[in-house]
Amino acid sequence: MKKKILAAIFSGLVLWGGSYGISSAQEALIHDQQYGAPYWIMTETISQTNNVITADVGYGQNKSRKHTYKFMQKDNVWYCVNPSGNQWVTVEPNSPDNDILYVVLQNINNVYLDYGETYMKNPIHWWVDLQNMEKTGTKDKPVIKISAYKVRKNIDGVLDFKIYTFINENNNWLYKWYTPTSGKSQNEASSGDEWQDVSNDRLGKDLLHIALTH
Repeated sequence: MKKKILAAIFSGLVLWGGSYGISSAQEALIHDQQYGAPYWIMTETISQTNNVITADVGYGQNKSRKHTYKFMQKDNVWYCVNPSGNQWVTVEPNSPDNDILYVVLQNINNVYLDYGETYMKNPIHWWVDLQNMEKTGTKDKPVIKISAYKVRKNIDGVLDFKIYTFINENNNWLYKWYTPTSGKSQNEASSGDEWQDVSNDRLGKDLLHIALTH
């Protein structure tokens, strides 16, 4: 390895009053030992929307230059758009792109699902709560619990909230979801008492894929 990862600081999730925010102050420094050129992966900027992961990278002693990397996996091969061009290229082993990808994959905290929806002319998406994801059960019968918040981009406030539970029976993934409510007079929203096939639920299918790959 020509690169050496020198530092990384972790971030945390903060939820309050029906809205959410990310509290973070982190970056990872990689030093090119061959050329002596440091660059920083600004890990607080790392996010994944559907299948594309983005991250800002700063160059120079004072981070005077900044570029946004994009990464995408297809057929078990990683591709990226790096500062040298605007086309998707293969991430080569022992390359700076590969070093950056390694750090990025270790620091994905923000995962979004964008289905092209809008609310009052504002784009909305589902934000996936990775930090509170639970994986229990047994090897033969795993159980996964994961939550998602429906929010407007760049605006505080939750439009919808669902907690999904997945189980695997006979190599078939099934799901239930519910929305917690406050107050005894409110009826709890849910998918019902019966387990359902995840292939019939778009959000559930996407959440399961995220849970199995993170």
